[in-house]
Amino acid sequence: MSPAFKRLSESITPTELQSMLDTLSLYKIYTTLKISDKLLMKYVGIHNLEYKKAFKTIHDISVNEKKEIINEWATTNITKRALIKKFLISPNTLNKILKNINKEELIIDNEWLDYHKLVLKLTNVTRRHYKLKPKKRFDLDHMISIKSGYLQKIPPGLIASKENLEFIQTSINRSNGIEDSISKEKLYQLCKI
Repeated sequence: MSPAFKRLSESITPTELQSMLDTLSLYKIYTTLKISDKLLMKYVGIHNLEYKKAFKTIHDISVNEKKEIINEWATTNITKRALIKKFLISPNTLNKILKNINKEELIIDNEWLDYHKLVLKLTNVTRRHYKLKPKKRFDLDHMISIKSGYLQKIPPGLIASKENLEFIQTSINRSNGIEDSISKEKLYQLCKI
């Protein structure tokens, strides 16, 4: 047992640390206790503590974990909520990671970029044609997301169609990730295809 671990064991009980884990981020805990993140995780592991509510902040995440999160977001159909749960990170941390994606970290899929641009252009045409203007605190949202449409090989015109658009509260839309509110089959049915 290292001297640092012994000092930590003498300064806090597993019950006290569990209480902290239930309410604080890991970063806040190890900075408050003035210990390393590795020492904290060792203590958590030895005492079988759980950190369901405690989440990792941007300071807690290694470069490799950031790359894993970015890769999973860019290449799968995972929602932001699922990423937050899987990696035990806060919504703010996830948004910071996704906001700071370096172009070099991603393999650029030109087909995806072309699809995305076309859907956005067609959505603007649909919005202007039908005079779809959201009220304050609402967004015009795709019921099947652009990313999901691309992954399911749905034609861009259908993703941009009036039948695939809905007004949704901005706060809900921002946290939604790519969770679809209708199925591909339902969209085809609405479009009479």
